[in-house]
Amino acid sequence: MWIPLTASRLRSRGQIQETVAAIRRYDRRHLITVGLIWVSTVNPEAWSGFPPKEIAPEVAFLAVHVYPDKRKMNVALDSPRRYQVGKPVVVEETFPMKCSPAERCGFLESSRGLAEGWLGQYWSLSPKDIEASGDFVSKKFRGQFEALQSLNPNH
Repeated sequence: MWIPLTASRLRSRGQIQETVAAIRRYDRRHLITVGLIWVSTVNPEAWSGFPPKEIAPEVAFLAVHVYPDKRKMNVALDSPRRYQVGKPVVVEETFPMKCSPAERCGFLESSRGLAEGWLGQYWSLSPKDIEASGDFVSKKFRGQFEALQSLNPNH
């Protein structure tokens, strides 16, 4: 388990330091990170206000949100590449919103070596719940699960 801080709620390295210190007074065990919002049109660090080199000393790992666009997969891969500053990088929020589940799976495969791991967007639905629903989001979730199951984590 880790305790994610939300970059949109924290505006400076000082605030990150204060928040981490407050958490550490009660919890010295869990990993702490800041969820860094990824925007495909500008440098993510410029938009979020958290340059990776600046916050890396304050967190256990760098966590970036990446929603790949099938027309801009190179941009999606650029995000975890930007966060290579000496700390592990985790794509902590990803979902095939602008691509197919298979295309997102291709992004995950291509980002091996850039990211230590990935966490998909998930709304606590069981596979049975997803199978029972025919709506657009459920279809995306179902495709996401199928694509993720095809990946070999030991590759």
